[in-house]
Amino acid sequence: MEYLYWIIILAVFVVMMIIPQRRQKKRMQQMMESLRLGVKVRTAGGFIGTIIAVYDDTVILELNPDKVRVELLKGAVAPLEQELNQTAQATEEITKTEQEQNPPLSESEEQKSVGQEQPSSQSEEK
Repeated sequence: MEYLYWIIILAVFVVMMIIPQRRQKKRMQQMMESLRLGVKVRTAGGFIGTIIAVYDDTVILELNPDKVRVELLKGAVAPLEQELNQTAQATEEITKTEQEQNPPLSESEEQKSVGQEQPSSQSEEK
């Protein structure tokens, strides 16, 4: 019976490792398929460029302002628009969470808090 528990724990652990890997692999495959001419991308090294040619496993980028051309593996680039959208979504989620945790004060509460702050600031000045 003790072995059964270990087998179940091992099976759950394996499933929890495999499912996220498959999702990540699928996302990476979709991202690589979305690379096309004219798309602005960011490389793993931080360079930003425009795709000017797409091959099976590689892309050729043109880096501005010097029009330098670089050949990179598809896995080393990510569409810049996608990253900006993800960053914007994350920022919106954080803002919503902060607003839910700290709702804006009503006028009467704001006046009370202002009234409480003034005596403490005056006593510090003296």
